[in-house]
Amino acid sequence: MVKAFGPDGQASVEISKYTVQVPAAIDIRHRTRGMLFPPVVTTDGSTKQYLWEIHNIIAKDGEPGAFTSYTLFPKIEVAPNQFSYDDYAGNFTSWADFGAWNYALYKEASPFDETRRAQIIGLLQGANSQKEKIARLYKYMQQNMRYVSIQLGIGGFKPFAVSFVDSKKYGDCKALSNYMHNLLKVAEIPSYPALVNAGSTKEAADPAFPSDPFNHVILCAIADGDTTWLECTSSTTEPGKLGDFTENRYALLLTEQGGKLVPTPKSKPSDNRFTASSTILLSDDGSGSTKTTFSLTGEYIQEFLSYIGEEKKDDQKRYLMENQGFLQPDEFNISFDKQVPMASAQLEMAIEKIPSFTAGSKMFLSPRIYKIWSNELPPTNKRINDFFLGTPFIKTDTTVYQLPDGYGTDNLPQPKKISFDYGSFTTTYLWDAAKKTLTSTARLEVKERVIPAAKYAAAKKFFDEVLAEFNEKIVVKKL
Repeated sequence: MVKAFGPDGQASVEISKYTVQVPAAIDIRHRTRGMLFPPVVTTDGSTKQYLWEIHNIIAKDGEPGAFTSYTLFPKIEVAPNQFSYDDYAGNFTSWADFGAWNYALYKEASPFDETRRAQIIGLLQGANSQKEKIARLYKYMQQNMRYVSIQLGIGGFKPFAVSFVDSKKYGDCKALSNYMHNLLKVAEIPSYPALVNAGSTKEAADPAFPSDPFNHVILCAIADGDTTWLECTSSTTEPGKLGDFTENRYALLLTEQGGKLVPTPKSKPSDNRFTASSTILLSDDGSGSTKTTFSLTGEYIQEFLSYIGEEKKDDQKRYLMENQGFLQPDEFNISFDKQVPMASAQLEMAIEKIPSFTAGSKMFLSPRIYKIWSNELPPTNKRINDFFLGTPFIKTDTTVYQLPDGYGTDNLPQPKKISFDYGSFTTTYLWDAAKKTLTSTARLEVKERVIPAAKYAAAKKFFDEVLAEFNEKIVVKKL
């Protein structure tokens, strides 16, 4: 392989060869993506060889926010028709066959003894529905088992025994999913481990090409005529919620009848809510104290867990300023109650200078003390790939400025109402002369996690306008 590096560090290729040799009796399935270059196939006795060779491929610039790893670059995919791991032989000509091979690795004759079964049944006393039973057992697992990344057992495919997880109190994704599967079996609730390619920007399995793109295992329970998906490595996620790590893609259910490729749920904006309510006591000299209450669901709970929950104060401050765009505090204190399905947090700050600037007797204030949106989308030049935003969400803010005695409003920004196919943004302003309070409200909703390339220009314009709104100023003055 000969390479020449092009713009942004991407590699141009002068010559590249890829060879696969297999027993002719087994053979392989294959396809190329991003480019058409069929292999040269030769047979030598009982061995078959596939050779792919390409020449003079010019480097392509990547696009920010795109799934460039599999949409922009050429790729060869190969899958065996038959295989064997540690003498466990399998067939790979269909999803059903690969799922059947995996399913056999999860089977255990007696995962719990009678004493343990009775203890598990005792956890369900008073539960009035199958979904309530799922929630109880899921919470029990979350509180008593921990995730440890260990890829052992037949190439990483076979989970630890249920008794091992039960006694040691830990396991990897497949071990914990299998443990939860067997807890539910005691409750006579059917469930299926599900292989999935996890990661917010990972490519989903393709129904048309049975292969093994999977890197994670979750669980799908069937209760009250509906599915309940469970992320068994998380100690905080609520039943039925997956998040952008595994949502909205295909997963392979491991069932008695073999593998079944099914879509995982797609979150709605209302699943991921960030609600902030701030009161700002503004002093005559521009300093002030603030109190902000947050209500959080879905991905925002996970975000606060990562950046606020167990972090040092300097790291919390960095998150508030750099990720959320808060004004720099001189002093602050934040508390976090990580309840599911809705968490809450309280932030109190002392700030030396709240106005963006002052002029004479006037103070120029931002609509709120943080940025409801802070990411500038990259330029729109001939967008080729879809743009990844994350999860759909709803962010709402209410900010109340309590003005000092003798102050009133001089100018308020005009209310905003803007939208595009995948989102909307509204603002309002209200002055209460009797209470000397100025209330600013904002609501930002994004409906999809991925913006099609054809709609990217409209998305860029929309988010630019949202960013520009933060630069508008509330003007108050001494009367």
